Amino acid sequence: MKNNDGHLIIGASTVNSDLLYKVGVSVPDPIIYFKISDKEGVVVKRLEYERFKKSIKDNIPVFLPQDIVENSCAVPDEVKVLEEIIKKYKVQSFEVQKKFPIYYADLLRKLGVELKIAKGDFFPERKIKTKSEIDKIREAVRTAEKCMSRTETVLREAKVDNDNYLVWNDKVLTSEALHAEICFEAINNNSTAVNTIAASGVDSSQPHNIGSGPIKAGTPIVVDIFPRMNKTGYWGDMTRTFVKGKAPDKIKKAYETVLKAKEKAKEKIRNGVKASEIHKLAVDILDKQGFTTGTKDGVFYGFFHSLGHGLGLDIHENPIVSTKTDAILKTGNVITVEPGVYYREWGGIRLEDVIIVKDNGIECLTEYNEILELG
Repeated sequence: MKNNDGHLIIGASTVNSDLLYKVGVSVPDPIIYFKISDKEGVVVKRLEYERFKKSIKDNIPVFLPQDIVENSCAVPDEVKVLEEIIKKYKVQSFEVQKKFPIYYADLLRKLGVELKIAKGDFFPERKIKTKSEIDKIREAVRTAEKCMSRTETVLREAKVDNDNYLVWNDKVLTSEALHAEICFEAINNNSTAVNTIAASGVDSSQPHNIGSGPIKAGTPIVVDIFPRMNKTGYWGDMTRTFVKGKAPDKIKKAYETVLKAKEKAKEKIRNGVKASEIHKLAVDILDKQGFTTGTKDGVFYGFFHSLGHGLGLDIHENPIVSTKTDAILKTGNVITVEPGVYYREWGGIRLEDVIIVKDNGIECLTEYNEILELG
């Protein structure tokens, strides 16, 4: 990076994971992070100043707006701060994120600054997790397991009425009721779980259908839970599929095949392996058992999503485990392994674990058992 080039992020670290990664402090209002040659800093408002000074990551200098714009009678706004940074450090260009706010982009260009959009990850080092990060992800995975345990408890407690619907607490059990129980469990563990998937029957044939309405016995119930820890911002992620009562033979076979694909994929993952090869391995296992992938009448069926994705301060981050990527898995990657099959005639099956890539294998962070049929 030249002396007159810089890196710039403007946003709220509650929603900007790169910013949260860099500063380590969660804040809902926009702040400015800059790095120009060996000069680095973050500009925050007064109400955040002491908190940032105490908790900032890597001892990054913390500034108030008036520290940047000296001799100002009033508190300078973001425009004045940016103008002064550009002037003080003679900035000619900034590298920014792909989702950099257009308001600030227009402003900076008017000030004569060239914006260079980062071609890849803004902080490529995010793909390799530190021990501290792994501990935070582990906590989030444990929380996801607690939420899954609550889900399983409700399904086990439910009875089956004469119309084959599940009944719990004297009411027909719905996906919405499961969503609520999962949400409450997440809250009780200082986390937030939104868009949780508890989809049964035909709904489960659509991977991101969160599910709605009554749940019947004998049908697949795909439960995908991904809580974000309130304190750290790190995510957990896990999926299990259940059937209340006896599962039809077709669903049993699909479950056993997806489970085999997940476990065989995990066995092959290690440092230096191509992500696309791991995905292809899972596809081959599913295909050989008759669970093929394609489209019919404009509807996708089979296994039509990636085998996995990176997990950390984003629920979906690099590396992606797919045939469409040239990613090489590296020691320290934390990824999901989640094969699935989906057919609108009967529903879907998905099973998901979180693993750490090691030199000669993996460490599986997920400890939750796999069981299809619940009595």
